Amino acid sequence: MKPSIILAIALATLSSLQISMAAPIQAQFTAIVTSTSHTAGIPPIGAGIQGVITFDYDPSSYSLANDCGPFCTSYFYSTSPHHFTVNLGSSVISTPYTGLAVSDNTTFLDPLAPAKDAIDFATKSQGTGYTLVLNGPSSSFSGTAIPSLAVLTALGQEGYFYITSPTFDNLLTARVNSFFISSVPEPSVALLLAFGIATLLGMKSLSRRVAEPKNYMVPFPA
Repeated sequence: MKPSIILAIALATLSSLQISMAAPIQAQFTAIVTSTSHTAGIPPIGAGIQGVITFDYDPSSYSLANDCGPFCTSYFYSTSPHHFTVNLGSSVISTPYTGLAVSDNTTFLDPLAPAKDAIDFATKSQGTGYTLVLNGPSSSFSGTAIPSLAVLTALGQEGYFYITSPTFDNLLTARVNSFFISSVPEPSVALLLAFGIATLLGMKSLSRRVAEPKNYMVPFPA
């Protein structure tokens, strides 16, 4: 069988293996500060913020709680590789604790506004809260299971990032201006894929050497 065919089969097999395995999900966002308390360490209005949040669909990776109100479920992540990191410019906050709240038809942020579907990613560091809120129409999803990547990407078109003090005073509000979400391959699968490609490419190189005319009878030089 030709190495190219073997390579194609191996890639397809490894791809299906990767998809079937539970893999962390990485959400990356940027935001522009729209209001601030002018507290030391808090970026000024107009400053840019970048963040990366890693979570998971695998039930073994989180614990559940119904502590965020009706029609809402909270998912808590506290083990590697899950984390919440935000770059404020003058400092970087990174914690292994991430809370993900899924709210179906909520009016929590504004009781007088129409109900919305919302996803909250939140963490705390030294008592200060950091929260990314993604909003969408009430028809965005149904139920309080973690929505699909496509739904999360759509919700990322309308989002805000907040920093709150230990006494729940708002220290900063920033409007999300970009949001990207993707699946992160498990290290073991990525290594397997790399090893498989390297091995098969080596086979292809070897087949070339076998096909070339030699001046000696031994087909494989030592």
